[in-house]
Amino acid sequence: MSSTLSEGTIVGFGDPLLDITANVDVSLLEKFKLGQNDSVPAGPEHAGLSEQLCRKYAPRYTAGGSTQNTLRVLQWILRQPRISTMIGAIGFDQFGRYLEQNARECGVDIRYHYDNQHQTGTCCVLVTKRGMNRSLVTTKGAAAHYSEQHLHRVWDSVERAKFFYVTSYFLCGNLETVLKVAHHSRRKGKVMCLNLSAPFLMDLHREKITAILPYVDIIFGNESELDAFLKSHSKQMSRREGSKFLSTFLAPVPRVVVITCGNEPVIVANGGNLTEYPISKIDPDSVVDTNGAGDAFVGGFLAFLIKGCSIDVCVKNGCLAALAIIQELGCTTPERSKVEFTDDKFNEVIDDAACESK
Repeated sequence: MSSTLSEGTIVGFGDPLLDITANVDVSLLEKFKLGQNDSVPAGPEHAGLSEQLCRKYAPRYTAGGSTQNTLRVLQWILRQPRISTMIGAIGFDQFGRYLEQNARECGVDIRYHYDNQHQTGTCCVLVTKRGMNRSLVTTKGAAAHYSEQHLHRVWDSVERAKFFYVTSYFLCGNLETVLKVAHHSRRKGKVMCLNLSAPFLMDLHREKITAILPYVDIIFGNESELDAFLKSHSKQMSRREGSKFLSTFLAPVPRVVVITCGNEPVIVANGGNLTEYPISKIDPDSVVDTNGAGDAFVGGFLAFLIKGCSIDVCVKNGCLAALAIIQELGCTTPERSKVEFTDDKFNEVIDDAACESK
């Protein structure tokens, strides 16, 4: 396992967004027709939401967007600048400047496309139940206008990278861009990772997600996203069986599928084998905000994957990263010295045979 990584080892493609996070009453969710733990694009029914958050709830502004969150956590863990590169689109505005400054301060190399026709995207994060639930309403803004021409200008970053990480949010608006990267990844024997991102994407953009699957080596998702994927393909099966199905579906060789399930064990399907990894318990009073927990998990996982660690070690450190993030507001990282990451494996896992007996 290498202790020193090359700059640009991993490239992430995603939608850079400014997170506007506030603790709110459940009544606000009802007013704007939101469910607890929803993740939806902004629609007419959400008009005035960001203004109300700013006026009544003293929100916190943080650099966000799923991919950028993941790369910031990865950099926080590795403590070596510019191991990761972020590609996406922002506007020429104050929010965009903040996103860029924050990413650079965290050690992420930035290769943004700058759009002077649209404002930088935002994500309203409504936190309820003392941090246990969060509802996301996204206005993509400039992030929805990434230019494929920009990919040619930053192709040197693609050539240099050994790993790629793409969210389905980005994929569904930039299929041709992602396919070009995916073809390169497969041709050069690199590693392509995809995050399912949100349940609603599985139905609205089923064909686009299906188109990329033959090139994907690792899939991340949560239990709701897995359920939505299975439903979109008319599959009725348990999450364990569903994870196995996804590990071989349209895969030339079996891929790794990693499914987080809140405070339940993480499910990993790897080459047809199934393993569950228990989650460390935490005092509910210590939970501040679960927004970004999934992004942090992936950041922890990828930080150790690109170092050459086993899947077992990657999952363990993904869990440690998520545990640290949920004790902060927004996807913000605590002091690095407060969290001890490890190359050790889990002391206890539930193997395939035990899973089958449940």
